[in-house]
Amino acid sequence: MEIDMTNTLPTLNDPVSYAFNGDYRPCGVVAKISKDHKIITTSEGQKFYRQGQNTRWLMHKTWSLVKGHIDRTNPHF
Repeated sequence: MEIDMTNTLPTLNDPVSYAFNGDYRPCGVVAKISKDHKIITTSEGQKFYRQGQNTRWLMHKTWSLVKGHIDRTNPHF
């Protein structure tokens, strides 16, 4: 079961994936977290940026960071 990052702050070495519209792709583990938690970098090099003071991080203003290694596509397409 995946856990949306909106419920918890990520920590180093957490397995993570990126998600949009029901599609999920694994992207390694959390490799680096900036001091102010604004930027999270994965072991595969993706960078996710925090939007304001909420607990949501986005890559390319679209893909959300979620906990866990999840590899699935939206079955409705």
